[in-house]
Amino acid sequence: MASYLMNLCSRNISTSASILKNIPNDVKGTSSNAWISRQLNDPYVKWAKMKNYRARSAFKLLEIDDKHRILKPGQTVIECGAAPGAWTQVCVERINSDGRDANKATGRILALDINYFEPVVGAEVFSFMDLMRQDTHEKIKKLLNNDKVHVVLSDMAPSIAGIRSLDNEVSRQLFYAAFNLSVATLRAGGTLVIKLLGEGGRKFEDDLFEYFYTVKHVKPPSSRKESPEIYYLARKFKGLKNVAKKDEKNEIS
Repeated sequence: MASYLMNLCSRNISTSASILKNIPNDVKGTSSNAWISRQLNDPYVKWAKMKNYRARSAFKLLEIDDKHRILKPGQTVIECGAAPGAWTQVCVERINSDGRDANKATGRILALDINYFEPVVGAEVFSFMDLMRQDTHEKIKKLLNNDKVHVVLSDMAPSIAGIRSLDNEVSRQLFYAAFNLSVATLRAGGTLVIKLLGEGGRKFEDDLFEYFYTVKHVKPPSSRKESPEIYYLARKFKGLKNVAKKDEKNEIS
């Protein structure tokens, strides 16, 4: 990868222009200069531009999927916190939802975000979807015609307030919004990849283990070392029927 990235040096001028145009609204002054410097020196930013991904975050999902083999052609996927669409682009490629490979099954992805973002070819994009609202969950079920999905992905993160306790609390709320959606929409055996800011703690793992047979932490190489984000990879969804049977057994005993 290093030799490949060295060939990108000639693209620095166009990369700089793109970065300047895409400075987040909540980054100003000295922080803005630091953000620009970090972006200009980030190989993943340059590589994302060369690969036509909308953001460097695409490589987080690529790395997770390359290692754990989550996404497959023909799957149905729900993506939470999809803007600006980088993970969506990866999903389209991996599940073949644009039908580019006629020899493979065609998948389906519902990409959801509370903010507006541009359509992605091969994906069903839904902006202004607030996953903290129960009626949004009901809309999603209707879009699925009550069918179950193979994978739920959540890269949702709060708009950073700069107050760690507040940011972590909002992140926890987003975690459970995506978690609840996964429980309602995943088929038995399905997979959840979900982000959380700050230390996860035993409670999050216990809650996931209630519905999934395997749970582990993953932090892809492209996730910045200073970032407080961690991802939970929960696999082999037990299915609501099996969980209900377990609860009934516990009540009897």
